[in-house]
Amino acid sequence: MPVRGTSILRPPALPATILVMNRPYPQRPSPTAIARWADAVGGYGARARGGAQWACDPRVIPACVPRWRASRRYREPMSLAVYPGSFDPLTLGHLDIATRAAALFGTVVIAVAHNTSKAGRHLLSAEDRLDLARRATAGLAGVEVDLVPGLLADYCRSRGASAIVKGLRSGSDLDAELPMALLNRDLGAPETVFLTAAPAHAHISSSLVKEVAAHGGDVSGLVPPVVAQGLARATARRQGHQVP
Repeated sequence: MPVRGTSILRPPALPATILVMNRPYPQRPSPTAIARWADAVGGYGARARGGAQWACDPRVIPACVPRWRASRRYREPMSLAVYPGSFDPLTLGHLDIATRAAALFGTVVIAVAHNTSKAGRHLLSAEDRLDLARRATAGLAGVEVDLVPGLLADYCRSRGASAIVKGLRSGSDLDAELPMALLNRDLGAPETVFLTAAPAHAHISSSLVKEVAAHGGDVSGLVPPVVAQGLARATARRQGHQVP
């Protein structure tokens, strides 16, 4: 008989080998492993001793289900998302979006766009943007940085990306990003996922950062420290100053 406060469930037959957090369990899994497997197929419970029925046993479940729920996303291979942009320069808002995207997808690639037709419009060269982004994200788990020399759709296919991530600060950002998302989908790229900017970063844009830096303003609260240093050197070079 099931214990008080439980219900009888009949999930699919227990497989000979089951996977918990991508690790195979032996032919005779422990009660905890059985409970985790029952959770995975939709019922919280442990197999009743000596019978084919299953009972939700609160004496077993509280110890295993919370940890299993917390680690549920590790049962399947992690997916990869691409976060494209010019990142001229990389801002704290960009880092926030990248960090949140890594939590959703497991791995996010900050894809620095390299468009030769716009080379003169960038303050930082593609190599500088790539280097600064890598140094700024060195301590972020699941965040990579790479250069995209051509079409974003081609790059996503080459990396096996499951999504494109873009950040939105306002409705005007959506107006600009929506046509690009539709075009990328037509070109064979994965779907675009939009993440809204955190309120603390909603006012930060690369163009405003460059404008403040050009007039000698303090941008330390807008960009990572390593980027602030690189931005200061690039601004000084553009203004004709000698930079070591």
